[in-house]
Amino acid sequence: MQLASVASRATASLGQVPSRKLWHTLPRRQCWGAWLHHPTFAATHCLTTHSSRSCFATRLNSSIRPQYRIPVSSLRMGLLYTQQWHSYLWRHQLFDFSPVSNLVFALGRNGPGGVQLLGTAFALDKPGLFATASHVAGTEGQNLVLAFKPLAALHDYQDTGDTSIRSFPVQIHALDPFHDLAVLKADVISTSSVVVGGADDATVGTQVASFGFPHADHCRMVLTQQDAEIGARVLIASGGIKAKHLVLNTQARPGQSGSPIFRKTDGRLVGVLVGSYAPGGGGGISLGGVDPHTLHQTTHAVSSEYLSKMY
Repeated sequence: MQLASVASRATASLGQVPSRKLWHTLPRRQCWGAWLHHPTFAATHCLTTHSSRSCFATRLNSSIRPQYRIPVSSLRMGLLYTQQWHSYLWRHQLFDFSPVSNLVFALGRNGPGGVQLLGTAFALDKPGLFATASHVAGTEGQNLVLAFKPLAALHDYQDTGDTSIRSFPVQIHALDPFHDLAVLKADVISTSSVVVGGADDATVGTQVASFGFPHADHCRMVLTQQDAEIGARVLIASGGIKAKHLVLNTQARPGQSGSPIFRKTDGRLVGVLVGSYAPGGGGGISLGGVDPHTLHQTTHAVSSEYLSKMY
């Protein structure tokens, strides 16, 4: 008996489902346990497959659709699609970045008029150590402080009218000007659970998140998350040394230099934001203090793997 005729006799209308007894009358050599939960996928489960030439019944949205002869090879392909979909979901699951407000700080310099904000820094996985870009910290590191505002979680409202900040002094622990990285040390016992990875952990298309203070150089201290994806992986030479960099498909501001770049699936640190690509010579004009040559989505981050050699 053909499967299509069995299904047609069992249903008087398009919404009726064959009884359990009828399902047990199907030939054993037919794959009758395949169910489709989404039209994109061919099948998610098959209980019995005894023959490569057998047919199987399909159920879509609790309605019996016209039945077709489908070889089991199509079922195998459907299972492959399903596995790929589950892999996609796993790769795109989101890490909880709510506590990052206790990890990322604004780097500044104490002066006669107060704290001048320079960029961004973040805590490392050893007590009292923090990382930033070396061009933000400078070579001397005099009067450097890490500034912050009490913020329980990243999703809380930040009061831009509140200009009061808290800070604590830091000193330069290690400098790597070739990779534009600096490790700072403070007399505090705070630490983080950051897992330091590198550019090898982020292929093109990887979803990442950066956390920093975009307008810190204009005295605006708002911790901001920017989501992006890796657009390219490049080697950039400095002083005859080629270093791994990630190109992010987003724009960045000077205050974000030193921001950590995390992989969104598991929170792994893959890079440190160091700036945007600007052709030599500049754009020749300035619009509101901005070089038009820098208005593009090619923000660069140096691989964080070089940090692990500095502390």
